[in-house]
Amino acid sequence: MEIEEFLSSVITKCKKIATHFNHSLIAQNELKQIQTERLNQSGLSIIQECSTRWNATYYMMKRILTLKDSLVLYSGAHDIPILNADEWLDLKKCVAILKPFEEITKELSSATATIASVIPLIYTLKNTLETEKSKEETSENFKLMITKMIQDINVRFQDIENNKIYTIATYLDPRFKLKFFTEITKEQVQSEILGILGCSKASRDEGPSSPKRSRNEIPTTSSSNYSHIQSCLAEILSLSDEEEQNIDCGDDVHNQFIVKKTLLNEYNREKRLTLNEDPLLWWKMHTKYHCLSDLVRQYLSPPPGSVPSEQLFSAAGLIYDPLRNRLSGDKAAKLLFVKYNLPLLSFDY
Repeated sequence: MEIEEFLSSVITKCKKIATHFNHSLIAQNELKQIQTERLNQSGLSIIQECSTRWNATYYMMKRILTLKDSLVLYSGAHDIPILNADEWLDLKKCVAILKPFEEITKELSSATATIASVIPLIYTLKNTLETEKSKEETSENFKLMITKMIQDINVRFQDIENNKIYTIATYLDPRFKLKFFTEITKEQVQSEILGILGCSKASRDEGPSSPKRSRNEIPTTSSSNYSHIQSCLAEILSLSDEEEQNIDCGDDVHNQFIVKKTLLNEYNREKRLTLNEDPLLWWKMHTKYHCLSDLVRQYLSPPPGSVPSEQLFSAAGLIYDPLRNRLSGDKAAKLLFVKYNLPLLSFDY
């Protein structure tokens, strides 16, 4: 793209640096020696870009930026391409801009991710890029690049709020609910759910209410474990925690959906979970929303991509080989769980 041409020389130099160390074990060892002996750092290697791996260019640039001091010292004794002062600044800014993309890639590729996270993460990504764009040190070239990125994101995801699969999933996730919707979308998603409930048997068979449990009973993880993009998302969510407490129940008391509408309003007023709390466990604990359970199973179960299944098949291909072709399913599942940290599957039928 034309607006990224100013980065081409930086990326080209990074590739040449990576190639230099990738082709020489002596050079790798000398670079690590500089890190450990002269800079008192842990020894790291240069990451080589790979066109078939996601975010490979970002990882290469990030590692070169991390090893800036070591590379400058190494270049003093060896003839390798090295970045000048302005190019180092451009590299640093480029890494900062690309970091949210890498974190979202990991977030949506995890085995526990669901499509409920897509709309919030896209919103947070655009918000993060706008923040980076507004910084004083951001040059005009980078502002143009960020603007183009945001435009591309808007084009790619322009219809996502009209896709009921994503909107209903986001609404049914107690971490997000109505936070990322416009007023029109808020009405549409709730009307869609009321329509589904009005045609389902579950709408007539509400389960018994359970005593209200403390949110402290839901396992949580310290917010210090948040990634940068998760921290930004948590900050956005915390800006209006009181919204749900003051949602108007409306005057439509004669509507045939009044019971379910009241139930949705109660759900809207429930305090949102933090990002690291388990939405499925929340639904399991709050049985008074029993009539929504079928929807929760349907809309909070799909993953946002095929990465987990591809990882499973790739790892299974490494487990099963000509010398282990009679391995039982249960034993293979345990090996996948222990060796590759994949979800433990059950083969009991």
